[in-house]
Amino acid sequence: MQAHLTDSYIARIKTPDSRVELKDTRIPGFTLRVGKRAKVWYFRSTVRSERVSIKLGTWPVVNAEMARARCIHWLQHNRDTYTVDSGNTPSRAVNQPIPSPTLQEVYDQYIKAKQLRPASVATYSKTLRLYLSEHTAKPLTGFTSQLVRKLYAGLKNKISVAKANSAVTLLKAIWRWWGATQEVELPDVFTALTASGEKQRTRAKDDVLIDSEIKTIWDEAQRSNNEKYKFIQLGLLTGLRLSEILNLTPLNIDFEHKKIQIRETKNGRSHSLPITSQLNSILKYLCVGKAKNAKLFSAHAKNWCSSISNDLSINFTTHTLRRTFASIAAKINLNSYQIRALLNHHANADVTQLHYVRLTTDDLAEPIQRINDYISNLQTIDNN
Repeated sequence: MQAHLTDSYIARIKTPDSRVELKDTRIPGFTLRVGKRAKVWYFRSTVRSERVSIKLGTWPVVNAEMARARCIHWLQHNRDTYTVDSGNTPSRAVNQPIPSPTLQEVYDQYIKAKQLRPASVATYSKTLRLYLSEHTAKPLTGFTSQLVRKLYAGLKNKISVAKANSAVTLLKAIWRWWGATQEVELPDVFTALTASGEKQRTRAKDDVLIDSEIKTIWDEAQRSNNEKYKFIQLGLLTGLRLSEILNLTPLNIDFEHKKIQIRETKNGRSHSLPITSQLNSILKYLCVGKAKNAKLFSAHAKNWCSSISNDLSINFTTHTLRRTFASIAAKINLNSYQIRALLNHHANADVTQLHYVRLTTDDLAEPIQRINDYISNLQTIDNN
């Protein structure tokens, strides 16, 4: 089948039952192979009595204009004579490099192809916008070892090692994905950063609240009895992530069966926690007067830990609360399977948990109640 291959024409093509090839009417040999999962550009022809098949890229990462330019570029360098219809004579110089899509263009296709969770897309998009915005319009293949090292050094010195690592990790993922999908050999522009000793590891945070700090926060929460402190108490008593707390609605709270049900989590697995006696009163307070699909906390809640931290002169974040919850669980001798289940962590290489150990929400009722009792009893112990 022959057609003038343009992006608008290709976008209208329906997925065929079997693979088909579309030949361009302007450049002999310029071909698009359309399959169920991909549309791939090729130049296929006979050159100097030999049959050649050159892959030019995958649509839409490589659009029609780019693929056409690559085809012409190859012909200019590998064939003595060729015919291009009148009005379509190549305007690019013979030695001009093959065009590459920009970082932004490849990123957009990367996000579509990887089918990532919304939370991951939001994180990557934020990283691109905040730390790589100066480079989004640059051709992806324009990145060099020197440019990557300069980018990393700038972010590390001006912001933090963690943000510099995040930006370079995202850039590397996009780079490797594009090279793999296009089946092109890209130069390694990232090894020099590590080999030179410039790249540093992101240090894992290890802050955790000690018992006296937990008591101070808990006592103030009991006195204040407002949403800010209910937010802190909820984080301490459940170990939930910030995003999970912010997305809670009355629909997530099942008072009848005493469960908190969270469907959207960081690892994509739904999470269910028992409602303890301490949580029951807090959650009822938060649900009063709210529509079933209304958030329990406003978007400003993400700043409440910082606010209370300053008020009480105790440094902590929402993740400190989660880390404290896990540390208390270990301190009162809960086993690793119970702790992982309460935190909704992946089993990773633990074959026993991955394939055999299954804990229900009811199985976690006694463990989480013990954690909650430990926290709330700190006040009683101190007073005695």
